Amino acid sequence: MGNKQTAVEWLIQRIYMSDFEIYNFMKENGDFEQAKEMEKQQIMDAVNATIFDDDIDAYEYFTETYE
Repeated sequence: MGNKQTAVEWLIQRIYMSDFEIYNFMKENGDFEQAKEMEKQQIMDAVNATIFDDDIDAYEYFTETYE
């Protein structure tokens, strides 16, 4: 699957299109990767908290949906 865009990915694109200096600063600083990891963990935590099917793994759900 892997075709959905996360909110962080959308925001990164908007920053890239609007202010390249800020984009470069944040990229070099590792801000985007940190935000992506935080969002990934939040999505997996939500999946774990709401899905009661033992056959569904939160990491697998995230990678199939967003990567």
